[in-house]
Amino acid sequence: MLGRLIDDLLNRLRRKAPHRGTLTSRDMDRIKSALALERNGRIEDAERIYRDLLVARPENGDVLHLAGNAARLRGNFAEAIDLLQRAAAIEPGAEVHCHLADAFAVRGDTECAIKHYERALELNDGLLPASIGLGRALGRLGRPDAAANVYRRAIILQSDMPDLHLALGDVLRELGRHDEALSEYTQAVELEPAHADGHVHVGHALSELGRFESAIAAYRRAVELRPEVPEAHLHLGNALLVDGCRAVEAAQEFMRALDLRPDFTGARFNLAMTYLARGDYARGWPDYELRLQGPEWPRRPTEFAHWTGDSLAGKNLLVYSEQGLGDEIMFASCIPDAIAAGANCVVECLPKLEMLFRRSFPQATVYAVRPDRALPEHVQAAGIDLQCPIGTLPVHFRRTKAGFPRHCGYLEADADLTAAWRARLAALGPGLKVGISWQGGTQKTRRRARSLPLARWLPILNVPDAHFVDLQYSDCGDELRALHATTAIRVHSWEEVRTDYEQTAALVSALDLVVSVCTAVIHLGGALARPVCVMAPFSPEWRYGIAGEEMPWYPSVRVFRQSAFNEWDTVIENVAQCLADMTRSRVQS
Repeated sequence: MLGRLIDDLLNRLRRKAPHRGTLTSRDMDRIKSALALERNGRIEDAERIYRDLLVARPENGDVLHLAGNAARLRGNFAEAIDLLQRAAAIEPGAEVHCHLADAFAVRGDTECAIKHYERALELNDGLLPASIGLGRALGRLGRPDAAANVYRRAIILQSDMPDLHLALGDVLRELGRHDEALSEYTQAVELEPAHADGHVHVGHALSELGRFESAIAAYRRAVELRPEVPEAHLHLGNALLVDGCRAVEAAQEFMRALDLRPDFTGARFNLAMTYLARGDYARGWPDYELRLQGPEWPRRPTEFAHWTGDSLAGKNLLVYSEQGLGDEIMFASCIPDAIAAGANCVVECLPKLEMLFRRSFPQATVYAVRPDRALPEHVQAAGIDLQCPIGTLPVHFRRTKAGFPRHCGYLEADADLTAAWRARLAALGPGLKVGISWQGGTQKTRRRARSLPLARWLPILNVPDAHFVDLQYSDCGDELRALHATTAIRVHSWEEVRTDYEQTAALVSALDLVVSVCTAVIHLGGALARPVCVMAPFSPEWRYGIAGEEMPWYPSVRVFRQSAFNEWDTVIENVAQCLADMTRSRVQS
């Protein structure tokens, strides 16, 4: 894009110089030399020429523009904005406003960027970089629909520009319109078949649509076109990792990316994920620590020395909250190990888990995390010697499969609440009491792959001698009422289960069985040592492994896996058979 702008600018200078008389032929030759230096990445050398020209031509709009753009490319945005604003006052061309908008955008002044992109497009509605810049700026302000409209108007004028189709596709992906995004990306690569980044975008859209084989083919094409680009290998590896049976191939791609860029954190972290998914914990845990470098990592107002595996005897160890509810429950299985190693554990947890953790780990000091992550006064008074994020405990206590204890539950629900729930469940009548959860995750955490409509559960819900209980965290009343209206099947639902996690834990403890897609209730049931059936997608998160029925974190959990993406029918049939076998065994006993 920059090359096209420079060419346009040079052509304009050629056309205008004879009429303006402000630039000599020698000036033009020096500008040509500077532009050639820019093309070769020698921005500072080009900038020196522009500065020399400014001494002789301080009020020349074109020279101010060139000097300002060079300052922008060099990262001196304050100077760039000053020079470009002066240029725009003298020579208010579309390119000047576009470069000025770029400078404002990088500096974070999105509103000013939008104003100048819009002015650039008023002067030249076919200026591709201005259309793309305006669309991105609108996207940053949370206006994806407006951004899409910008790109569509630009495509009407320049339908043969692949970058416009890619930009529109990105906005459509953000809006969750993956089929439309795929169409735009496909048009981009049809216009330019050797556009490696275009094939990457095609792969992204196909992955989000669950068409993993086609996504892998698109990423492979990107690798063929640009084998020297580590990101291309990263994307291919990610697709292979999601296609659950190909973790070994995924690891090979991540290693190729690392060969090209040894400090590529994304590839190294994802390689760790392949090891963990395959149960190779000794190789997986060390680079799992790279998550601590992410921008979402919780920063603490007071830092203490990080525990690196040394003796914990007599030490006050702060184990602090991170990640989500299910992860926190899962990693909490290591808290008894830290206590057994001699630590005086201070456990910071999500508010939902505070009472459950206090009851379950009476030897530890437990408190709920505060928004500012400050320590409570009584913890400050006792003092902290070492700190450790809860997800780092397995680095020290779960190095091999043998390091996972065959526990009988490490969390303990409130006994009185559990007894009350048993009585309430018994009032439903004879038969198994089964808790169900059919929706899990968010768009970011692959909700579409992990969830399925309750109507698909009919083979399970029609198993005789069983009563079903809603364990969803969100209100699904409309779906439950619709199910009852069409099938007469009743799934019992209680509001307090959604609003009070103490009630949730007690109910799960009182149930005979939990059947769920991959969601936090799996971890709760497993940590309470209740029988749990997991309905896992073809490529679940690493914690569920890639094969087999066992989940090493929880001996009471049994995993039922898809044999292909979105192939739920066999999973449902197998879970229904398991439930039917349980009901028969109960009757016979």
